[in-house]
Amino acid sequence: MSVHLKQYWPLIKRFYFSTGESFKYTAGKNVPYYMSRGLGYGKDFLRGYEYYVIDGQDYVLLKTNLKFELLPKKVVHYSFIPLDKFATIPYSFYLNLYADGAYVNDDLYSANNPLNNSWQYSFGAGIDFVTYYDMVFRFEYSVNKLGETGFFLHFTSPI
Repeated sequence: MSVHLKQYWPLIKRFYFSTGESFKYTAGKNVPYYMSRGLGYGKDFLRGYEYYVIDGQDYVLLKTNLKFELLPKKVVHYSFIPLDKFATIPYSFYLNLYADGAYVNDDLYSANNPLNNSWQYSFGAGIDFVTYYDMVFRFEYSVNKLGETGFFLHFTSPI
């Protein structure tokens, strides 16, 4: 069973806070490896751990963001494009500070992954470019618990 929750709050003018929580629980003690899919797949990952998979039977994942609206929504219209739907391009930019944390419980295969059964965390900063239908291009610089740093590009939803 897995659950995903997301919440957004406007703070003061041009500042926003958002959080996303994901939980997974697998009943039973002896489950096949296929049912031990943890973090590192799809949207269930810690920023800064993009190159890692942390499998396990259960996990909790918390993502937090503080955003500042750097450039409010603008619209550009290109008259040489015949379809109005595609000739109008909305866009905006946000500065982003974030911190993520997760714990993956693995009772069966933990000897193969040192990231299981311990808290993992990361933090970083980035710039979000938002355009058509809330499509977000994220340019992020992350630091993880292992002391590794990296610059990552994501095409995603807001959180």
